[in-house]
Amino acid sequence: MAHVNSIFSQFLSLIPRQIFNKLARKHSTGRKERKLSRWSQFAILMFIQLTERKSLRAGVRNIKDKDTGKHYKFQTNNFKLAASTIGLVNKDR
Repeated sequence: MAHVNSIFSQFLSLIPRQIFNKLARKHSTGRKERKLSRWSQFAILMFIQLTERKSLRAGVRNIKDKDTGKHYKFQTNNFKLAASTIGLVNKDR
């Protein structure tokens, strides 16, 4: 079976990772990334926006939805993905 990238993966590939990281360093507050990388934060927020979720909680529920087979993987540094974590990261960055 041939490997096919998801549409979401194709959207993310439109953003050059090196340029994103350069801009993230430039606009950084100087705090160390402990819970979630900036790229993962961006990918999660982009996913929530593209799926037209009304809240962070609804978006996280959609990301974690294993029953429908739509379990999307984000690089989360081994922490439990929760709306409160994303909210705190958004507030601090």
